[in-house]
Amino acid sequence: MLTSRQSRRLLLPAAGLALVVLVAGCDRDPTPAVQTDTLGEGEVTETVNASAEVTAKARQDVSASVGGVITSLEVEEGDTVEEGDTLARLDSEQVDEALEQAEAAAAAAEQIDQVAIDGSGGETRRAVEQAAAEVRADAQPTIDEARAEASELDDDDQREAALAAADALESSLETTVSTLTGFGEAIAAAQDNTAQSLSETLNTLLQQATAAERAQAQAAAQAAAEQEDELVLTAPIDGTVQFGRSGAAGDGLAGLGDLGGLADGLGGLGGLPGGLGDGADLPGAGDLGGQAEELPGGTVTVGAPVSPGQPVFTIYDLSESLVTASVDEIDAPEVAAGQSAEVTVDAVGDEPFEGTVEHIDLEGSPSGAGGVDFDTRISLGAAGDDEDSPAAALRPGMTAQVQITTAEVTADLVVDSRALVNRDGEQVVLRVAEVDDETVAETVPVEVEAQGLEQIAVSGDLDAGDELIVAGYEGVDDGDEVELQR
Repeated sequence: MLTSRQSRRLLLPAAGLALVVLVAGCDRDPTPAVQTDTLGEGEVTETVNASAEVTAKARQDVSASVGGVITSLEVEEGDTVEEGDTLARLDSEQVDEALEQAEAAAAAAEQIDQVAIDGSGGETRRAVEQAAAEVRADAQPTIDEARAEASELDDDDQREAALAAADALESSLETTVSTLTGFGEAIAAAQDNTAQSLSETLNTLLQQATAAERAQAQAAAQAAAEQEDELVLTAPIDGTVQFGRSGAAGDGLAGLGDLGGLADGLGGLGGLPGGLGDGADLPGAGDLGGQAEELPGGTVTVGAPVSPGQPVFTIYDLSESLVTASVDEIDAPEVAAGQSAEVTVDAVGDEPFEGTVEHIDLEGSPSGAGGVDFDTRISLGAAGDDEDSPAAALRPGMTAQVQITTAEVTADLVVDSRALVNRDGEQVVLRVAEVDDETVAETVPVEVEAQGLEQIAVSGDLDAGDELIVAGYEGVDDGDEVELQR
């Protein structure tokens, strides 16, 4: 990459460029022949040149976080998609198995707090009812017999007294049965209350003791569900689809996220019924990756294996034509957003594109030449819909050259940039002057106010109209005679 400012500037027309003609003497050393340019008002355009690369407005890879096999492709290469559109669907037996196990463990964990203790109040009631029935069965026949015998007495007083005694006996029997039943109900109710209180206490303690297991089971189920969602690949941005390549399925499945750890985690759910608390009872627990087979990679297609993290698609946002230039650290301070630029892309012809600097990176990166470059984004405008336009032929990755206009300066003393000479570490120009009827060169120190590719603006002990040597000054010192033709 060019680094000197002298090699990166734009020429504006200069006035009065004179060509010299060598006039050689026959009897003496020839007087140096020089070319001159007239110092005068003009405009100097300062530019920065840099190599560049055509880039997309945005570029994003699409990959799966879990490995699997492509079961359907919803797009073709080159299709235009919108954010959220489905690109492909994957299938993974390991994910399906992990999801089933996690859901079963979560369901089991939710059931373990359903505890009810039987207080035996019902049994007490049944026993009391049976005892009351037995008392009634034993006493009632005797009462009935006494009442029957009393009814047969001839004496009215004796008969009334005997019947009253039978009634009193029956009333006593009812009181006894009622007392027995009431006492039994009180005992049964106390038993039920005690059992309910104990059940509630035990359920509270059990819920506290198994909270971690339930949370772990629920987290495992959620993680498995999220991994299932990852089997559907969607477009992260609007853009154009490019297919990637499928990976080695064995390597991918062996690294299936945390599926093996997920199964092992389920195995740590102690206290779950049905053996779910034992990791050894979970099929494939801790060994899901070991079930993968080594399959060759290839073009993304239905049936192809996909590894975790492997780009399956790349989405390019081509709505705007952009190039990214590598601006040398020496020139970076001169570049700013909003500056105009000309961009030449060899692959699409010599006609340059007009662009605008959008951004220059705050931090540079090492260049191949050992210096530091700053990435600079230049916009060429919206891509448009004209397929025949040169911009439509631009593709990310094409090489380009950019020329950024950093300043336009109008000055009174402008001359051909070749007039600038470095003598003993000082910037000077050689002015042509008439001294004692001889044309001689005068060395004049100058300050460069603006420097373009072919013209410069200077200040110093100079005046508009001065003739400055722009060629042939090699070996010419201050005061040396020179020849020129006006």
